[in-house]
This record gives sequence, C-alpha cells and structure tokens, in this order.
Amino acid sequence: MISFFRKIRKSLSDEGKTGKYLKYALGEVLLIVVGILIALQLQNWNEQHQQEQRFRASLEHVYNTLASEIEGFDNGLEYLQSQANALDSILLLKDSLDPRELIPALFFVTVPPEFGVYESRRAAEDLSYDPNKKVHRELARQISVYASRLVNPARNSRAFDMLQEAGIPLPQESQNLAYGLTIDPNQFEERDFQKLKRLLESDAFIPALKNLKIQFYFDYGRLYSWKTDAESLMKGIRNYYPEVRILYKNVSLIGPALEGWDIDGGRDFPLIETDLDRYIWETKLYLKEGEVKFRCRESWAQNWGGTGFPTGRAQKDGADILIPKAGTYRVTLNLSEGTYRFELAEGE
Repeated sequence: MISFFRKIRKSLSDEGKTGKYLKYALGEVLLIVVGILIALQLQNWNEQHQQEQRFRASLEHVYNTLASEIEGFDNGLEYLQSQANALDSILLLKDSLDPRELIPALFFVTVPPEFGVYESRRAAEDLSYDPNKKVHRELARQISVYASRLVNPARNSRAFDMLQEAGIPLPQESQNLAYGLTIDPNQFEERDFQKLKRLLESDAFIPALKNLKIQFYFDYGRLYSWKTDAESLMKGIRNYYPEVRILYKNVSLIGPALEGWDIDGGRDFPLIETDLDRYIWETKLYLKEGEVKFRCRESWAQNWGGTGFPTGRAQKDGADILIPKAGTYRVTLNLSEGTYRFELAEGE
C-alpha cells in the first residue's frame, strides 16, 4: 500500500503537477492521521469495554456477597429476638421454672454470640473500577462505606461469667438451643441446682441479666441497619447492572433421609432450577425418616436448613430439616423468598 502511494506521488512530481502533488500529499497525511485516530479510538473503546466487563464481574461478586450477608443478618436478628423473648420469660418466671430447664435457658441468653466474618470487606478491596467514571466511583464509594461499617463489637457477658464462676456446667447442646434441641437433664446434679439458687438470690446476677436486654437492643439495631444498608446497595447495583444475578449453582439435597451426610459416605441429590428469575429449584424423590439440608456445589460453604415441616424458612447454615414420615416428596426451594416445601406425592 505504501509503495502504491509512492508511485502516485512520483508520477505527479515527474509530470510537474506540483499543486496536485501537494494536495495529494496533504490528503495522504490526513488519511494516515485519521487512520491513527480511528485505531486509537478503537483501542480506547476496547480498553473501556474490558474495564466495564471487569467492573461488572466485580459488582456481581459484591452482589452475591451482599445477598449472603443479608441471610446472615436475618439469622442473627431472629436469634437475638429469640434470646430477648427467652430473657423476658426467665425474668418473669424464674421462681417457678424447673431448674433443669432454667439452666439451659440461662446459658442460651447469656453466651456471647459468635460474630461472622464479612466477605464484603475483601470484595470492596478487590473491586475493579474506572476512577475516571463518576458512576463507577460512586458505586465503589458506597460499597467501601458499607464494608467499613461491618465491625463486630467486643461483647462480654457478665451474667455468663457469673454462671461459670458459680461452677454451673455448660449444657452440652447449649450452642444449639435456638434450634429447640432437648437438653439431657441427667447432666445436671442437685448441687448444680443449689448453685443456681444461690446465684439467683445474689445482688448482682439479676441486674446482670437485665443489662443483657440493652445489649440485645443494641445488637438488633446494628444488624438491622447493616441489613437495610446491604439491601439498598443491592438495589443500586441492579439499577446500574440490571442483568446481575445471584449465582446459585448445582443446588442439591443431602442427609440421612437420603443416603447420609457426605462425611458418612452419603451423596447429594440434585434439584432442577425451574424458574431462573425467582431462583426456584425443584425435584421429586423418596425420603426416609431423618434429616436433610439444601446446599450448593456439594459444599457446606452455602447451605440452608430450617425448623419447619412441611414448609419453613430456608435459613443459611440453619438446623437440619427433619422428615418425620417416609415417602415420595415433591421438594421446592424458593431462594428468592427464602422458603422450602416438602409435599407428599399423591398416594403416599
């Protein structure tokens, strides 16, 4: 191509057509400049397109992280409400409750909670955005502000310390009392009940219990604020990127009502996603009496349980779902509403 242009210039020069030669030379320069500008514009457009794709991938990761954290906040709010209700009952009925019930209940309301680790902090640090774009900067700022708020307070429970100082043994299933597990009364002795009686008659224990209510309200308000902040942030991400999706992959059922847990050699039974927009997964299978849980990608990193049957709220990291009667069930998991249903097939 370059040699072709040279031949044209030489022909015009040899023919003494200086004016035409200069015009042609100028046109050739302009053509080259335009070509360079177009190439630069294409390169710039390609870089911007790649940056936008990286930004959207980062946003999708943040979006899924927020959805997971909201589930955790919901569980925390429910747990705190259960603790507050139990504490009210203890303060009202402490003199009439069976000590075998009162000891587990006291540990349930006084054990300091185990706060979560929030992945959105890492997601905010890894967010890939274009600082030259205002909308990128604003979303990145909102994500960073949200993540910076997720600081778990140091929480001590004087009432819990007093129970331990009194020598009252921690119930073996105390960490699961929210799921309604039965505590074996035989693990307590008469001397434990006497220790509890003296503690209840002390001047410091009841005030320590009452102080817990203030802590419950504080923690409830903190979690609720984080939840609404996360929901608002998810809405902002959807407004910018309407195609963003929560990535639930390979949802399955596992548990002794099937072939056992994976640690015992059991395997997962897959569900089929029947509604992509509402995240509804379904299957039909035979279940024995026993427990099951839902999970993704045959991993416990993302799993759901619950305490209700045949319907209930799908709780992230929740309790095992008890199947009380063997039979063939139509199973539905609705992850947009956070619910599940086990419906016996006709004839069962």
